[in-house]
Amino acid sequence: MNDTASPQASGACVRRRQLGVDDFASYALVIDARSPHEYAQDHTPGAVNLPVVDDEQYAEVGIQHKTDTHRAYLTGVEHALRNIADQIGPLIMTCPLPPYQCFGRSPG
Repeated sequence: MNDTASPQASGACVRRRQLGVDDFASYALVIDARSPHEYAQDHTPGAVNLPVVDDEQYAEVGIQHKTDTHRAYLTGVEHALRNIADQIGPLIMTCPLPPYQCFGRSPG
């Protein structure tokens, strides 16, 4: 990843390094939390898909959003928290390094 600018709402630009974003290769793990169909359409090479909502949940929230945005938000949060809890335990168990190394930045 280069140090290119990204737009902000104010019209000013922020550099990735200013945000503390390094090349993906410097991270022990890159997680893509989007739904499986979004991940399949496009993702960062090497990223692991741990979706906060599955495709069915994504559709459910989208349908609810058309009639009740607050209910859709609550449903999405409920799905996300359950899915994260279900996925994080097994991921931690498979990591050969201490958690701070698996989920933080790799040395260097």
